[in-house]
Amino acid sequence: MKTMMLRTLLFALGLLTLAGCAHLEPTNTGFLTDYRSLQADPDDDERLYYENLKARGQRTRIVHLAPTVYRPSAQMEDPADPDAVAKLKAYLDRALREEFTERGFVVIPEPRAGAVHVKSALTGLNTVRPVLNTVTTIVVMPVDNGGVSVETEIIDPVNGEVLYAEAASTRGGPLQGKFGKQMTGYFTRYGHAEAGLRMIAERAADSLLR
Repeated sequence: MKTMMLRTLLFALGLLTLAGCAHLEPTNTGFLTDYRSLQADPDDDERLYYENLKARGQRTRIVHLAPTVYRPSAQMEDPADPDAVAKLKAYLDRALREEFTERGFVVIPEPRAGAVHVKSALTGLNTVRPVLNTVTTIVVMPVDNGGVSVETEIIDPVNGEVLYAEAASTRGGPLQGKFGKQMTGYFTRYGHAEAGLRMIAERAADSLLR
């Protein structure tokens, strides 16, 4: 019995070592207009942000969403899977469109006079290995999580002022986001990354309501 327990423990430790992946952090790729104005979020150590509350009266209900671009940061040591990049870019585009629409904004695909301009860049990603998590859950618990890093900016249509900017990273886990979605995210390749992108889209849309 002791031998079996020892083998199980060693097996679990081996899987934990195998599961180790780089932890994403907020990035500075040059995509945003001004990084010096970003401040730390006291409630989220993986988020830097800026809000121009003085310009609230200038905001319209028309939003132009530029397609998400991929701007890999230096923390991406290995080239990302092109399919993963394409899927997550498309997901963020959809999440932004849905979140702004849900809050009563009119979302348009092309720039137009008087429309707030929203742009975003996917700067890093970690996808989950579901098979590995299935195995480790039997022994201990899921150990391989996913996440993203994204830079987002919203620009005033009249004077070009930055209304909102964010450089943030997300990390899947039972203590991040909605518990149920984060737990099921351990068993789908993009679950944690998509949950993080949805949270980022929600914050961007909420910023125009304040």
